[in-house]
Amino acid sequence: MGIPPGQLTDQFLSKIDRRDRKPLGKAGMTQAEIRDKRCKILERRIHYQFSGFAKRNGFIVWHSSPVKRSSIRTGLPDFLLWKDGRALGIEFKVPPNDLTTEQRTVFTEIGGVGCEVIVCTETDPGAAYVQATRETAKFFNLPNDFNL
Repeated sequence: MGIPPGQLTDQFLSKIDRRDRKPLGKAGMTQAEIRDKRCKILERRIHYQFSGFAKRNGFIVWHSSPVKRSSIRTGLPDFLLWKDGRALGIEFKVPPNDLTTEQRTVFTEIGGVGCEVIVCTETDPGAAYVQATRETAKFFNLPNDFNL
């Protein structure tokens, strides 16, 4: 007897230790945890696609994984691209996530030394990747036949 896990409310689930809920799988997750997991999976996919784009187009790339805790300065963009003596930062966001206060501060500092950071938001499926590739091609004056 008891309540089926799928019928537990977010309020009730949030009072149970995550480790104890883990065996329940998705039924043991709050709606916020499910949304965060979906966002991480989507952002990881976008990062993977953009890493391939950068490699195919000959960029030197610094990339911060969206799934690992960063060991560098908080607030840096997801990607820093270098080519022909120029640098560009790319930050990907999947709603409802937005820029943090630290990111706003660091992006302003980066802009203050003459570099640009572009924030690409996944408003529709594939939108962030398309925006990032277009803005990168424009910034670095890539030929019209650049490798998507």
